[in-house]
Amino acid sequence: MSEAEDLKVGDFVEFETEFVPDQMAVFLDVLTPELVSAIVRHQVKKQALEAFDGDWSDHEAREGYFEKTRMRVQTQTELAEAITSAVRTDFRSEGTKEFFGRLGSPDGEAVTVITMCDRSFFTVEDSDRILDGRFTVLGKVTAEIDMDRPTLERNKLLSSIPPESIDKLMGKMKKQLDAGIADAKMTGAMAFEPKFSARVEGASLKVVPIAIYV
Repeated sequence: MSEAEDLKVGDFVEFETEFVPDQMAVFLDVLTPELVSAIVRHQVKKQALEAFDGDWSDHEAREGYFEKTRMRVQTQTELAEAITSAVRTDFRSEGTKEFFGRLGSPDGEAVTVITMCDRSFFTVEDSDRILDGRFTVLGKVTAEIDMDRPTLERNKLLSSIPPESIDKLMGKMKKQLDAGIADAKMTGAMAFEPKFSARVEGASLKVVPIAIYV
């Protein structure tokens, strides 16, 4: 950690690590426009049912209310799909991919090295091959040590979203998942728990690799 703190932009470094993928890339692979649309549709319908304070026996009033609900559902789901598609397109149009390597003791001080790789420089089409095994990297520092660095800072659209908003969104998703698990009487072992964070926890720095080898 102390050595990493002394590094400046332009310094050359060599390190060995195992990489993990960019959490946002994994998250967007799961969060398809169709899934977002289904979640929004469910939430809007649920809120409409809870908000209805009319007479359930009044057919005309009931149908009028739910016709407005159907229009609101359609509008909000179409908007959610459009936003999700735009975010996915913007994110995947980036010419670089970020891979995360952890240096230091898991129980002590550690630093995350964000390795920024140009997609076109991989000798194989599968750029995720770097996730298989342990590699040595010779690279150049492009961003010095920072604490709790926002994960979305390099993306044009997503960088405008405050990290606090992402944390709040993930908290809501976790609550909804927990509620669904409870309703279905599922065990915790069957639960899906999102690990996405709006920040790279702890200390991190950025490196552009010159060479990556075994």
